[in-house]
Amino acid sequence: MNAPSQSLILPVALREQVSKYARQGQPFECCGLLIGSGQGTVAVQGIVAADNVSKNPELRFEIDPQVQFDALRRLRGTSQRIIGHYHSHPSTPAVPSAYDLSMAHDPEAVWLIVTLNPIEALAAFICPNQAQGFQPLTIKNAE
Repeated sequence: MNAPSQSLILPVALREQVSKYARQGQPFECCGLLIGSGQGTVAVQGIVAADNVSKNPELRFEIDPQVQFDALRRLRGTSQRIIGHYHSHPSTPAVPSAYDLSMAHDPEAVWLIVTLNPIEALAAFICPNQAQGFQPLTIKNAE
């Protein structure tokens, strides 16, 4: 097992893209995969938008499994990997919900959450242990 992430490097262009998807997806949660590399400090190098296939997309997100399978195939043999995912909270703060916690099964996965209300904001988390809950990550901008 890798060491838990402590910070996330997020290029400005990818930050803007995630926010754009969140605005376009309203009133539903948008979602997708974070592609990157690193340990301790993890760098996002790409995102893969996914359909939210949840039966209740205004309150929950579920990434289309085919998107994840396709990404895993594309990344095979490269230095990049799926480092986590992003999703939006259209009307609640950028903090993990109780439902998010119930779905946090990968202790190394980055959770990037974008909120649109009351103002647009992003926050990143990991959940190394469900009993301890989510831990915030420092987001560092990159060009």
